[in-house]
Amino acid sequence: MAGANGAILTVKDLRTHFFTEEGVVRAVDGVTFSVRSGGTLGIVGESGCGKTVTALSILRLIPDPPGRIVGGSITFGERELLGLSEEEMRTLRGRAISMIFQEPMTSLNPVFTVGDQVAEGIRHHQRVSRREAWDRAVEMLKRVKVPDPARRAREYPHQLSGGLRQRVMIAMALALGPRLLIADEPTTALDVTIQAQILELLLSLQEEMRMAVILITHDLGVIAEVADRVLVMYAGRVVEEGSATDLFEEPLHPYTQGLLGSLPTLEGGKRLRRLQAIPGLVPNLLALPTGCKFAPRCPKVIDACWPTEPELREVRPGRWARCIVAE
Repeated sequence: MAGANGAILTVKDLRTHFFTEEGVVRAVDGVTFSVRSGGTLGIVGESGCGKTVTALSILRLIPDPPGRIVGGSITFGERELLGLSEEEMRTLRGRAISMIFQEPMTSLNPVFTVGDQVAEGIRHHQRVSRREAWDRAVEMLKRVKVPDPARRAREYPHQLSGGLRQRVMIAMALALGPRLLIADEPTTALDVTIQAQILELLLSLQEEMRMAVILITHDLGVIAEVADRVLVMYAGRVVEEGSATDLFEEPLHPYTQGLLGSLPTLEGGKRLRRLQAIPGLVPNLLALPTGCKFAPRCPKVIDACWPTEPELREVRPGRWARCIVAE
């Protein structure tokens, strides 16, 4: 079930704000993107840029109060999600759209076995017997390569390693065969070897199940391995979008250039080149600067950057940037 141009999800001008005693936090402010059926969209940016709030907005999981989606549209297939009731959203979550959260120990219930937690979603959506749900949960744990799944299913989250807990989270998210998976920092707390295993697992399951994936991360190395298209966010806005190949070969926005410059790479295959830090701090969302929000940290800032915030424009075919200099 895909919409126009093969997009399974289309987000237009999404605005999610948090209303606090100090003022309005515009956590997501005019974000637009689409995800094609079977494709992988990577969303990158520093902590606090709005990546996770964007994902929670898609699933309508923003805590209200203090948060609220105040504008825009989210279309899944041909359904406008912002117009659905909470009951209708509950039928979509898990079954059609699933999410892997970034810290398994806060997402898994410590007083239930992992098998019970995988089986719970199956029983809720498909009304099968406890025994059948349990058998399918064990099969799902086997599918995500949990060793000795029948035994592990009877264990509690604290008895599993970080890598196994993440595999359990993947099993829970994919148990009902969703068409869209949102993975929020799925490898952050894992060591490099386990990270590679989890990414390889996600890619193989994506191909097997033919689902679309939104991968949220601050790790551009991860994005380079798995994403078709990349969305770069800063201060609640999209500042650049393009194919992963184009973005890594020739980043257009100074912020994207700074992110890539902070990656360790070899020079001539002999030594690591000096890392380039992005100067300054992420802006306070309660007191954003006028004009371009990246201007106070930008090494290429010009006078025209200050008065008015630039729009996100297609500056080259398939390449979008919110930057006067890039234009």
